Amino acid sequence: MKKIYLKISLCFAIWLFLWLIPNQALANNLQITNVRLGEIDSSNSQAEIIFDVSWENSWRDNNNYDAAWIFAKYSTDGGNGWSHCKLKPTGHNVGDGDSLEIKVAGDNFTGFFIQPTTTPINNQVQTHGVKLIWDISNIDANIIKSEKLRIKVFGIEMVYIPQGSFYAGESATIDVLGYDYVWHSCRPPLVDTFPTGHFTKVKYAGGSGSCSFTWDYFYISNGEIKYGPYYSPSNVEVLDWNPALSGELSGWDNGSYYYSYPNFYLTINSNFPRGYDAFYIMKYEVSQKQYCDFLNTISSANSYYRGNNDPGVRYFIKKHPNIGFYGCDANDNNVFDETDDGQFVACGYISWDDAFAYLNWAGLRPMTELEFEKACRVANPSSRPTPNAYIWGYDYGLVLVSGIDNANCSNEVPSNNGNNANVVGGIGKPLRVGALAAKASSLSPSTTGASYYGVMELIGNMAELVISICRKSSDLSFDGSHGTGDVTLPNNSWSGAKSHSYVRGGSFINTQTEDGNEGCFRVSYRKDVGKDPGNNNNNNRDSYVGFRGVRTAPTQ
Repeated sequence: MKKIYLKISLCFAIWLFLWLIPNQALANNLQITNVRLGEIDSSNSQAEIIFDVSWENSWRDNNNYDAAWIFAKYSTDGGNGWSHCKLKPTGHNVGDGDSLEIKVAGDNFTGFFIQPTTTPINNQVQTHGVKLIWDISNIDANIIKSEKLRIKVFGIEMVYIPQGSFYAGESATIDVLGYDYVWHSCRPPLVDTFPTGHFTKVKYAGGSGSCSFTWDYFYISNGEIKYGPYYSPSNVEVLDWNPALSGELSGWDNGSYYYSYPNFYLTINSNFPRGYDAFYIMKYEVSQKQYCDFLNTISSANSYYRGNNDPGVRYFIKKHPNIGFYGCDANDNNVFDETDDGQFVACGYISWDDAFAYLNWAGLRPMTELEFEKACRVANPSSRPTPNAYIWGYDYGLVLVSGIDNANCSNEVPSNNGNNANVVGGIGKPLRVGALAAKASSLSPSTTGASYYGVMELIGNMAELVISICRKSSDLSFDGSHGTGDVTLPNNSWSGAKSHSYVRGGSFINTQTEDGNEGCFRVSYRKDVGKDPGNNNNNNRDSYVGFRGVRTAPTQ
């Protein structure tokens, strides 16, 4: 694993006030500066938005690469209301930087990726005069020229996950006595002899006094995926939470026994993102600064519902009492976004509605749990994974964060070296995103918690919202469509996905010994997946729940 990052790169915005020279705006690493409006071509209904882009620790090798997802918002009333800038399909330009390319989101033209074509010199991307071609066909050209026009350009650092097959789940066999163990078609039995909650195919061979459970990895490739139990003999008893479903295994087991059909599987729809196809994933969990950018460019009515108004564990977002602006105020002095105000700490207290609104606003989409496992694994593996592996590929070596240096600042780091997970037993609260790599004395997955592909904090810190595949077939309707730039749900596919959306990866509230031998931080752990959604209020906010977005890779 070659890609580990010493600094973080976050989404941020720089404002363009027409006819004025804008100030430079910085986020810790990714920088978008010198934003200006270029040529306005009314005959072709387009206008140029020009800006400079730079970021550090960039790479491109034979496995994958990083990129910046770029999108823009505009206001025609001086900054009170904001809309998304739709892009033209062509005409964009990378500026004067060497070895860069642009990939436009061709499904809805909400933004583009700018990415290296080779590893940049000194791993530094720097380009001036990037041109985004804005489609102004539905905007009066006089408004574009008005002094009331405001533009914000945003960037989010992403990681490209290439197309390829991979293993998901876990492999093991255990013997148990009797039939009193609650189990599930998507989860192994809840027993103490093995870490629970892994994505798996389960074989159940029962007798009058004992039974044996065997589960194995799924090999995810470019073909139809079915999941569920396979049986031998065919007349075994299985648990099903609702007899009315007649053979369709789903939901949370309540301990009642029902017969099911042998070799019965639930089939994932063909458009469900299963991780095989290439996609981009946010390199870090969403930070509090990123979430403030979102709140500050949606309506006050929407921001009221999307903000968390109660103080919490390292939650520093506040709304200014006079001007209605959102910012961070970790030192609680009512001066927002100072250097020690915690802007880059991972954002918790996120509900599914919050996450969906943000991802739609940014032109991204939620990730599925298969994509989560793909980002944690290796594409086209030559051998099966190590059982119970952590993200660094083997089943031992969890090192906890013991304290914080430079608290709440952009250079916040753990006090100890070589840590790879922020979990209970350490600081018991969220860290700055990307902080684990910044303090590592040697750069490797086991010392930074990075994935093979260079994605940070997929285990620990914040539990990550994912779309599960552990419901009945009619619920598996999510089609991988992307956000439109608005804050409402883009289609029924997203809305229906909430009924089977849960968390993966563990968080700062999970303990080392939870579910036996650090189970909840292993890649395949999914105990909370598959519960009856009636027990899971999608509007609840918890301190330990965060998220990140993904986007299917453009095909051009």
